[in-house]
Amino acid sequence: MASRQLAWTVTAQYLNVLKLESVHRISLIAQASSEAHLREGQVGLQQGTISKLDATRNQLEVANARLQVEQASASATVARLQLATMLGVSPEFTATAPAPAPVASPSLAALIDLAMQHRPELVAAARSEEHTSELQS
Repeated sequence: MASRQLAWTVTAQYLNVLKLESVHRISLIAQASSEAHLREGQVGLQQGTISKLDATRNQLEVANARLQVEQASASATVARLQLATMLGVSPEFTATAPAPAPVASPSLAALIDLAMQHRPELVAAARSEEHTSELQS
């Protein structure tokens, strides 16, 4: 029972690390987007197409995005350290997810065969079509 609990806890923590690393990556993308919006806003301010208030809002968005990046980075670091502690390994330990196995694409013929196995109405329609073509020949 204890080994199951340990396995569950380690798995949950590992998935938490993956989640928080994803949040960090997303926050970096959001920060880059906010910075691009800020640059566009600065050009608009210089050209007089946006107000000073809008430009200030853009600056606030960038500041908030930077804060979110820092918070996401800190959360991911804490989660990695918690996982390392739980595993009893060095804090420099990095757990990496295995590469997903390639998914073989079934051929069209295999998909049709599969549909025929599970959908009797398709089999009946195919037989009806064959019968009609035989009568026309």
